[in-house]
Amino acid sequence: MKSCQLFHPIGVLWLAAADDQFERGSLPMLREAGIRYAELSAQEIGQRWPQISLDGVQWGIHEPESGFLKTRASCQMVLEGFLREGGEYKQAAVVAQGLEDGKLKGLPLFGGSKLVADRYVFACGPWLSKLFPKTIGDFIRPTKQDVFFFGTPAGDDRFSERNLPVWADQRDRFMYGIPGNEGRGFKIADDTRGADFDPTTGERVVDAESLKAIRDYLGFRFPALKNAPLLESRVCQYENTPDDHFLVDRHPAAENIWLVGGGSGHGFKHGPALGEMVAELVMADKDPDPLFRLARAKK
Repeated sequence: MKSCQLFHPIGVLWLAAADDQFERGSLPMLREAGIRYAELSAQEIGQRWPQISLDGVQWGIHEPESGFLKTRASCQMVLEGFLREGGEYKQAAVVAQGLEDGKLKGLPLFGGSKLVADRYVFACGPWLSKLFPKTIGDFIRPTKQDVFFFGTPAGDDRFSERNLPVWADQRDRFMYGIPGNEGRGFKIADDTRGADFDPTTGERVVDAESLKAIRDYLGFRFPALKNAPLLESRVCQYENTPDDHFLVDRHPAAENIWLVGGGSGHGFKHGPALGEMVAELVMADKDPDPLFRLARAKK
């Protein structure tokens, strides 16, 4: 397996505006988790990162040991490790008919084959509600999230990961970004929940309106990037629950089916801990925490 750096500890900077309830509420959690951080005044932020326009920023939180993970490479490495340890990976499509009709005695696949197991875990992201419409319905709502990558000025290193941390700004909308990594470009996106999106038939094309909004913000917060060229765009999907908590529970009509989802835009970063928790629940036949159960959908 080729060596690959997955975590890049370039720091994370939270920009706090006058309404700083989110940032203030984060401080006790950072302390409890033992995560290093520093509270910085707007003046201190400006001295360290003058490429950021601080209009509306009152103060900030800098986490020097935090950073970003490379998602695609991480998932590929997990798969490779799984295969090395003797796991078997199959890519196949499930026949959804009959999934909610009682205990599953076998999982039919397109092509006529069947997967037989003691327990079945469905962690299908934005497709979970499509497979289980009776049980989940609109409790998990997929939304369209546009992501953009912009080119930085030639010879200007201020927007590279060497000179700028991951940043987040909740001034009006929750904007966030990651400095250009491996030449891909300056990543920026709006974390605000987008429009409803069909993960099967939806076109992966960004909206002109969201591109304009991102360009306006980019010129506002990073003036040197006002006319930066768009290099790449992506359409991601959030699978949102009403309370933004995960769904982890048995299917009410099929005790050997487990439903896992509702990442609400933050599923990947929680993957290792969530995977350990689900494995223990499934293998030891334990009951999940009420925080994650389906019963809360009826409240």
